[in-house]
Amino acid sequence: MNGEYNQNKIARALRIIFLLSDTQYGYSIQKLSEITGVGQRSIYRYLNMFESIGYQLEKTNNKYRIINFNLNPNGNNQKGLPS
Repeated sequence: MNGEYNQNKIARALRIIFLLSDTQYGYSIQKLSEITGVGQRSIYRYLNMFESIGYQLEKTNNKYRIINFNLNPNGNNQKGLPS
């Protein structure tokens, strides 16, 4: 059961990433919540997680979108990974 829960969490995160990557104008937290069925507090958590792993988000008029991805957001290059 826990494995299924984790799969659903991953699927939700990927769906949000896809939505935010494939929009010119962005989505509000409320709209993302409506589309995905994920609570608004959880949407904020996902956005924070995305930023912490290297996604660059743009917020304009309370709408979010992904504008870039940095594999190494903190500048700490791991051994074997290109800069």
